[in-house]
Amino acid sequence: MKLPILTPVDRVDFIEHYARGKRVLHVGCADMPFTQDRLARGELLHPRLHACARELAGVDLSEEGIAMLRAAGYDNLYVADCEKPLSASTPGQYEVVVAGETLEHVANAGDFLSSLRSVCRPDGRILITTPNHASIKLAARLFGRNEIVHPEHVAYYSVSTLSRLLSMVGLEPTDWRVYWAEKSPQSRVANAALRRISRLQYFADGLCVACRPAA
Repeated sequence: MKLPILTPVDRVDFIEHYARGKRVLHVGCADMPFTQDRLARGELLHPRLHACARELAGVDLSEEGIAMLRAAGYDNLYVADCEKPLSASTPGQYEVVVAGETLEHVANAGDFLSSLRSVCRPDGRILITTPNHASIKLAARLFGRNEIVHPEHVAYYSVSTLSRLLSMVGLEPTDWRVYWAEKSPQSRVANAALRRISRLQYFADGLCVACRPAA
């Protein structure tokens, strides 16, 4: 496939842009096993969505993670397997369905995306962010035989493979972007240089895509 032109964004800013003022479902909202730590450090996405969405619900497979979010004061939370139809677990349809850094956790990606589609309004958007298979930083780590990866990740995606997967489940991309992770001062300096080179965007740390149910 001909690759789309990719421009870098802040991953959370990308999600907030679409979620602001909307009825939002946050899929994978707990981010176990890091829920408590990220809540304490102010790094969890769910509080950010709570601050900008008109109405927010969250769903996660982890009962423990959902309990932590409830204890932190969040409501409209559901425990469900997102590889099964979410329409049976959450009320109504949503203007925006957010699956940030979640797709790479699921074994049955097609079922997962079909489940998201089942709770997205026909005029709504599904937002997906996921690590990039072609990440230049991932390749560099592998030279040292040291793959730094979340303990629950089972897959990587590229623009081409994610495009094909979306098409197979009846989703049409409307906005492609990339993000560069900035977890240290050194990363911020390196990323500032990498962002200026347009062709290097295909080797960014992660992919962001907004898609809609195909007609």
